[in-house]
Amino acid sequence: MKVFYLDPGLRFAEGHHPVHCRLIAGEFRARGIATRVLAHRNIDPKLRAELGAEPFFRHHIYEQSDGDPICGWLSGFDFFTRMAFEDLTRIGGIAPADLVYLSTVQPIELAALSAWMARHPSGAMPNAVAEFCLNPGVGIETSGTARKIVMPDPRREPRPLLYHYAAMRMLPHILPRLRLAVFEPETGALLRELLGRPVELLPIMFEAVTGRADRTGKRPITVGLLGHQQRYKGYHLAPEIVRALLRERPELRFLIHNADPEGRHTLDPTGLVEAQAAFRELSAQDRRVEVSEGPAGKDLWAQLLARTDAMLCPYAPGHYSATFSGVAVDAVANGIPVVGPAGTAIESLLKEFGGPGTLFEKHEPEAIAAATIELVDAFDGFAAIAHEAAAVWPTRYGPRAMVDALLAMINAAPAGARGPGAKATPRAASARGRPPSPRA
Repeated sequence: MKVFYLDPGLRFAEGHHPVHCRLIAGEFRARGIATRVLAHRNIDPKLRAELGAEPFFRHHIYEQSDGDPICGWLSGFDFFTRMAFEDLTRIGGIAPADLVYLSTVQPIELAALSAWMARHPSGAMPNAVAEFCLNPGVGIETSGTARKIVMPDPRREPRPLLYHYAAMRMLPHILPRLRLAVFEPETGALLRELLGRPVELLPIMFEAVTGRADRTGKRPITVGLLGHQQRYKGYHLAPEIVRALLRERPELRFLIHNADPEGRHTLDPTGLVEAQAAFRELSAQDRRVEVSEGPAGKDLWAQLLARTDAMLCPYAPGHYSATFSGVAVDAVANGIPVVGPAGTAIESLLKEFGGPGTLFEKHEPEAIAAATIELVDAFDGFAAIAHEAAAVWPTRYGPRAMVDALLAMINAAPAGARGPGAKATPRAASARGRPPSPRA
């Protein structure tokens, strides 16, 4: 068996794409399985060398419109799907025993992969896994315990409609060899509704990259705000939050990291450059605030995590209602308490591991600061829970568990093929939903 790890979004050093590739492709290679990594054709040269990636795909997954002011979302889907399909046909040397793993699937890539597989006779078709790690773009209305999917206007957010359309065009003979996979149960539930296909659950591939120190008794407490900062991550609110915390708890320290300080690689940079300028100014005036700028490779990221005692995730609840946060996951895996939004996958993660963190109900600076104060005022208790969670983490998650489950998935009987609108239950390939550790 050979593995073909495909990611048209693998271009920049920022974001989740290099992290996922490093862990998943790295695990396959560590097992001695020949693995080709095919990235965007304009991949950063240093990243290309580090990951052993090949410049390949012409379409970048976050490019959806072809620029037409009226129907660019629709004509762009058609144009870029043809482009991605043509690129897939250029991949040589794929045999039926091989695995094609397509990371961070968007509607264009799903349609292109389905069309490419349909070119193969059933006996010559490889195994393919389409992995969805992003929020599928739908809204959710909650009434009591009932939740209802709300389809957005496709001129503003076309992905849900296009996911459904791509699923409608899947030919039946490809379905036994095409598996749809997610890392978060809520993402799977939404995609099952949109696609009408079985969606299977894989363990999150993240693992501890620090010594998982016990932070009980640690003083002063360093609050970290780390990662590829985006508006949906609340970075535009962060300076106000940090100033409030410095006033209310002057003993705190802050470590502010932004992988993209100029806001070049984000769909909505509103307020991000201004927030970065505010943190630069605050850092120059106050020794309690340290700013780190630029992409963090494996070594620097491990150093930033090791220096963080409490992880601040001032994220928009709507965005994380159906997708996991790599920063929050990294925090739990490394024994760091978390402040995050209620009603999200982050809350589910904290509940699963006994509650190593606090939650805010409103996406407002005052509420986020209050949740942070709640955590630091009872820090030793949260730190003890986080330390135990980090010990439990590798028994459930990590690249080894993810690849084991992935291989078991493709070797098992297919979950079935159903048309759009049908129900399906994901294969229990991960430990999400297990009772928390005994301390909880």
